[in-house]
Amino acid sequence: MVFAFGIFKVIYAPHKAFKEIIQNPKYYGPILVLVLFVASNVGLTYVTASKPFSEQTLPKASEFDAWTENSTLWTADANVEVSENNDHINGSYYGNKSIEFSLTNTYHAWMRLSDIGHVNCTGALGFKNMSFRVKLNYPDTTAITNATVLLSSGAANYFQYNMTQALSTAAKTVWNNFTLPLGAGSGWIESGGQPDWGNITVVQFEFALSSSTNMTILMDGLFFRGVYRSPLEKEGDIILAYSAAYSIVQFLVHWILFAVSLLMLARLLGAHGSLRSFTVVIGFVLITMVVQTLANIALYSTLPSIRYPLELFGGPSNEAQVIFNKIAQDIGLVSQLVGIVGLLTFFWTIFLGGIATRQLTEFSWSKSLLIAAAAYMVSILVQGLLLQF
Repeated sequence: MVFAFGIFKVIYAPHKAFKEIIQNPKYYGPILVLVLFVASNVGLTYVTASKPFSEQTLPKASEFDAWTENSTLWTADANVEVSENNDHINGSYYGNKSIEFSLTNTYHAWMRLSDIGHVNCTGALGFKNMSFRVKLNYPDTTAITNATVLLSSGAANYFQYNMTQALSTAAKTVWNNFTLPLGAGSGWIESGGQPDWGNITVVQFEFALSSSTNMTILMDGLFFRGVYRSPLEKEGDIILAYSAAYSIVQFLVHWILFAVSLLMLARLLGAHGSLRSFTVVIGFVLITMVVQTLANIALYSTLPSIRYPLELFGGPSNEAQVIFNKIAQDIGLVSQLVGIVGLLTFFWTIFLGGIATRQLTEFSWSKSLLIAAAAYMVSILVQGLLLQF
């Protein structure tokens, strides 16, 4: 276990450690450094992948707001014409259309979205909210006397939610954003038989007006939402396996490039030394990568869970900016500290590389440090080019 002791001796007594390593260069030490780096990097991936939680929606974000893009998905009573309108929410997840409901000389109307599948709104993975955007246009002499949302889970089994107050006071001719809670105890009234929150199949909107009139309703961005999942929950095995594989490649490429660059520069300046000696010593130098990763694990572990709602990635720019600012504030200090750790590791690696170069070549301190810095920079630049593909 002498090689293992040498790894840690590089940290607190690098002069003595490199002298002993050069006298008997073995690859056991660098291989152990590689193993430690891969293990710590997988640990870092685990921590970082467990912190962000992205909102899951139906329709999926990749499908945009499919339900308010296609008027053929909707049915309505005889006094309502359903069509598509180019007036829509500005956001990449909101498509380029909204659904328009035109009420003609009526005081009551319903609009129904059927065949939405079997939507689960219960349990840990069940959707917690339903959100939609509405723009209303009707005469000031008319009032909304009733507005109800119905979620059906069978022919005569449904939940209903009273939105009369919210819609009757909503601003006209502008987009209003509504989010309704879902599930037991969220304010919905059961009707019919026994509706099931785990099997919602129809969404229906009903309006009653104080007098027979014309009314236009635009609807956009209808989503079931409120479920947040981390990358670790969704595909943790794949992420960790990829992290391990990438870490191996990253370390080997960095190790070889650093050692070969250092050897070539040293020989150009008249030094002698074997490739084995240089690669073994640089393998020990890269213990700094392990220390940096462990420090980052400690820092990222202090972060709270960070939620990334739909609006952050595809909502209106003003909403996305507010959410982004809040997240940036939450992670700001840790991000700064991670950057400082990276900078310190950069100079520490060059410093250890300079000590190793002096031990290997007997160059002056200034020349050794300059060569180590140049070789390290070359390895970083070339590694960046190679690993981006």
